[in-house]
Amino acid sequence: MKKPETKPSGGITSTASGDCGAAGGEPPYIVTTKIVEDRSYNPKFGDARVCKCGHAYYRHFDTYEEMRACGCKYCECYTFDEVTGEQPNNPIKTQDELLSTEYRDLFKTHHASRLSDAVYREGFDSEHNENPYVFDAKLDLARMKISLKKGPLTTNEKRRLVAMNAKMDATPWARWSSGHHARGYDFLPRNPISNPEK
Repeated sequence: MKKPETKPSGGITSTASGDCGAAGGEPPYIVTTKIVEDRSYNPKFGDARVCKCGHAYYRHFDTYEEMRACGCKYCECYTFDEVTGEQPNNPIKTQDELLSTEYRDLFKTHHASRLSDAVYREGFDSEHNENPYVFDAKLDLARMKISLKKGPLTTNEKRRLVAMNAKMDATPWARWSSGHHARGYDFLPRNPISNPEK
């Protein structure tokens, strides 16, 4: 006589099976079935679709590790959560089409708050592409050593990387570049007045 017994435990299910003979009524085998969830990159999803963190879909995967789902490379976002209002399968031709109304509003607010930074405003006002500030190559190399490391990053390494990214973002080179990059968004006003207080 068979006496099956199922004990669910998360993604693992144990089932006792076999002939329950005279040896105490217990089966000879405990069969365990494991369910493993593996998240991987979907090339048909659309690389340019935008997450609520503000970064594109493909940025949430490691291009050096066979597109392993590693979380966003530019912030602490681990799970891609698409911004509402996107049209999934439409080809994206411009930067403006990449952004939903929700993200545009967030970007406008962020941009407005940064205009008080003289270096950011200088980059936004500049019609020339050459950054006048010095790039911190030593800090960038230190960041690259951590981010290109084989295997998953430790919690301490992630914290160091976030701190280094923040330090890089605070450099005049990065602030000017951010301001100049913002010129690419047509929904932001062109040629703002450099000193609105006057």
